[in-house]
Amino acid sequence: MRNQFIYALVAFVFLFVSSCQKEDSVVTGRITYKGAITGIEYKAANTQVQLYLGDPSGSPYATVNTDSEGYYQFSGLWQAHWYIYSAITVNGFTYQGVAGTTSVNGSNTVTLNLMLQ
Repeated sequence: MRNQFIYALVAFVFLFVSSCQKEDSVVTGRITYKGAITGIEYKAANTQVQLYLGDPSGSPYATVNTDSEGYYQFSGLWQAHWYIYSAITVNGFTYQGVAGTTSVNGSNTVTLNLMLQ
């Protein structure tokens, strides 16, 4: 009886701990910018996107580059408040922006698009 209780307790602790910190969320989206002269929205191709945990200052948690269409993706994220930051210089004009999300729950996909200004 005592062994069964110990096995049940160990199983409960294992299940509780493994369910507390899911790391299956994805933050994905598209980075664009509006031309300073034309006002046309352009895709920010091959642009660095930085991911920050909790506060968009300090060192980024992760960094990726957008694809040729301006899309990016971060995966393996847990429930937290995440921010993205990106900047690009085109024809002497610098565009930058930051956006955050609180809807990451550890097992979902969140789309976070950002238009740099």
